[in-house]
Amino acid sequence: MTSAYAFRQSCLPALVLAGIFGLLSPLHAQSTNDSEVAVTENGQESETTIDRGELRLKLLIRLVENELQEAELRKSRLTVEAAELDQQRRAMEAEPSTGSLAEKRRFDVIEERLQQIDKEMAEVNGRLPEISAELAELQARLDEANGVVRDPEPETASNDIATDASSQWLDSKRQIQEALVYLGGYNALIDGDFGPRTQEAVRVYQGRQNVATTGTLTDEQEQALLEEADLLRARYGMKKFEDQAEGYRISYPSGLLPEGGAVEADGRRFVSNDGQGELLITTYEESEGGESATAEFSAIYTELLSEYEVQYRRKRDDWFVVAGLVEEGRIIYDTARLSDNRMVRARLSYPAEWRDLWSPFAVIMFNTFEAIPIGNS
Repeated sequence: MTSAYAFRQSCLPALVLAGIFGLLSPLHAQSTNDSEVAVTENGQESETTIDRGELRLKLLIRLVENELQEAELRKSRLTVEAAELDQQRRAMEAEPSTGSLAEKRRFDVIEERLQQIDKEMAEVNGRLPEISAELAELQARLDEANGVVRDPEPETASNDIATDASSQWLDSKRQIQEALVYLGGYNALIDGDFGPRTQEAVRVYQGRQNVATTGTLTDEQEQALLEEADLLRARYGMKKFEDQAEGYRISYPSGLLPEGGAVEADGRRFVSNDGQGELLITTYEESEGGESATAEFSAIYTELLSEYEVQYRRKRDDWFVVAGLVEEGRIIYDTARLSDNRMVRARLSYPAEWRDLWSPFAVIMFNTFEAIPIGNS
């Protein structure tokens, strides 16, 4: 944490309290007002009243806004740094180990920094709601001082809902499979069925922990696995996003892809800060020409098979997934859901060299993406 950020974090609440304390007296009382004489174009003098209380509130609002921007920027930088370190660690793990002290030290340095990033991220995440509350309180006081009355926000101000993508709603076996997506390379359905793929992912995880690769987790290993997965979800800001107007929900890494996304003509688009990662979500209903969403569903799947250098594909009556490479050296993970003659489609794309980092999020996206009734949660 930078010294400037720490200074603002420690001093800003005091500044806010001091400003509010100074406003306990009536904001428009004559004691807080000064007069300023101005000369008009015709040479006549006019008197302007300056409300010191209002100026103080505006200054405090600006300070809190700056604090909020810095916290959000720091969160973004921490996520990018963690992603780069994760990528370095995965690349080292993919190479045959030399067993050298230098190699071990490099692993240790990366792990120590990632642990520090997790702590700093927790501090920033804890501070952000406090800053937002301070800003709302100050804005309400400024509105009151200026006699501004705002209409109360409706209970459902937006059709968009973003919540933490916790796995606690899953049963224990599905929680393990979800954790193995992040830590064991599990890339299939999160269905609670512990088949060969789950057992292989357990062995991969055990190998990384330098314990016997039995394919079966002990109670201690299971607990460690779930806790480590929780840290990764927090590190990359996993969110469950729901668009009630378009009728879908999906989990995605808000630390890598800015929260909320942008609504464009071809759907909702989430783009990473460096422009290299993108999640595009589109919806289809019966076209003007009468072509059904079911026909569009099959046509898109067929088109993808010819468009991509396919590495993985599966299709059922109401969903498909296609993963592959495109000419620009990018990986595309394309999946769709069909429901009541409506189709929702999600396409995640990222550079091929970032495969190890982004692949788990593609698998989580596929497992959590679903069509929901329009207007319902």
